[in-house]
Amino acid sequence: MSRSLILVDGPEPIVPLDLAKDYLHVAHDDDNSIIQHLIDAATQKLDGPDGLLGRSLGEQTWRMEIDGPLCGAIRIPLPPLISVDTVQYIAVGGSGVVMDPSTYRVVGDRVVPVGDWPYGAHSAEVIFTAGYAETPAPIIQAILTMVFYWYENRPAAAAPTGAVQEVPFGLDDVIAAYRVPYVG
Repeated sequence: MSRSLILVDGPEPIVPLDLAKDYLHVAHDDDNSIIQHLIDAATQKLDGPDGLLGRSLGEQTWRMEIDGPLCGAIRIPLPPLISVDTVQYIAVGGSGVVMDPSTYRVVGDRVVPVGDWPYGAHSAEVIFTAGYAETPAPIIQAILTMVFYWYENRPAAAAPTGAVQEVPFGLDDVIAAYRVPYVG
């Protein structure tokens, strides 16, 4: 059984440009595009299925496609889970069937059928919303730390022989409590 995740609706910015500029002590607008780029890069470094944290930072909607027969519970990745919006499967005849919410329960990070999945249910699609309504301060601090580090070390990072750390020393300690353990 294979799974794929597709971002349907991305989050609002986690760290506003004004906050990053205050953190950097930048009063002019000359570097706004550079700072915004660094905010976006730092956020991507932490957010989503490919991020260091393996979770959704801001509220965002995802579509998870499951190719294979349905059996047991479906684990929803990218915590924290806010809601399971729809569950759909391919029936024996090949048509898509949207399940009535009364036919499944959401238990923690899992979608569990009430009874069994319908006979022949195959290739499910789950639309879910995940992320924080208010991103925890340590995650915001981690983004600001990366932005600061990359902004202050631009000349060294651009040098052909520059040996610059990708992330600042101590960042792992700040984000460790929010990292989703990999279970594969």
